[in-house]
Amino acid sequence: KQSLKSMDTEETIDLLFYRPIGFAWAKLCAKIGITPNVITIASIFLGIGAGIMFYFPHLWPYNIIGIFLLIWANSFDSADGQLARMTQQYSRLGRILDGLSGDLWFAAIYIAICLRMNNYEPFFMEHKWLIWTIAVVTGMCHAKQAAMARYYRQFHLFFLKGKEGSELDSVDVLDKRLAETPWKGNLWKRATMLVYRNSTANQETMTTLMQRL
Repeated sequence: KQSLKSMDTEETIDLLFYRPIGFAWAKLCAKIGITPNVITIASIFLGIGAGIMFYFPHLWPYNIIGIFLLIWANSFDSADGQLARMTQQYSRLGRILDGLSGDLWFAAIYIAICLRMNNYEPFFMEHKWLIWTIAVVTGMCHAKQAAMARYYRQFHLFFLKGKEGSELDSVDVLDKRLAETPWKGNLWKRATMLVYRNSTANQETMTTLMQRL
């Protein structure tokens, strides 16, 4: 339980399945010195691999492998946060990568399914644009929903546990950090911070009443 953010922000399937597996991965990684960011990066590759497997129109073995890889990626997505809390290895880069990982998984899955429909389904082979239109609209809604779910969860944790128990950030703080970070020698850091800053700005724009609170 100490490796979780809080019991009231955990989903049932996570508590029953993903968190126990993630905890086992976290314990193993803590013993051999693997950092949370390394786990997150590994989850990105696993999730993209799952997407590639969903391109093929064969349940066995490709789609089954894809399902397994996606479950594995989700278990790593649990493990990185649990390891960070167990070892006190918190970083803004880790939060950025954690948010980015799911977006990359599902981008790969959406693209693979679109290509699969265009190449193997007669209707979509004749109307190739249709599945891409559906995917773009769905992907935009999916990304927005995921971003807002993460933001409201952090808001809840901020009121529940204070600054120490939440990863809630504000645009004002991020702008200040960006101004303090020179371009020279920090290109990657500034680039990731800028993406994170813009994402946070979008979340704040969508939560005007919460911002006033």
